[in-house]
Amino acid sequence: LVLPEELVNHYLIHNGGIPSNSFWILEDGCSLWVKKFLPIKFPVGTERTLEDSYLLMVAKNVMPNGLMPFAIDHGGNYFCIDTSGEVYFYAVD
Repeated sequence: LVLPEELVNHYLIHNGGIPSNSFWILEDGCSLWVKKFLPIKFPVGTERTLEDSYLLMVAKNVMPNGLMPFAIDHGGNYFCIDTSGEVYFYAVD
């Protein structure tokens, strides 16, 4: 899995966290709201790490094997990255 440089830099500094700019309106008019980035090194409170979230979603057959969740929205849906570096919004409900 190749992570984009911006995401790598974020994790090197923050280990997850809440973004300062968390709301985006896309070209098609849809809006996205990132609640928080999943921690990569150590869990924060009861929060699952990036790896724990991935393993749980794959084990439950909720998420395809090639997507790695790195952030969530307020509904618990995931923002994921695939092996080519493309970013996807993955609704789990």
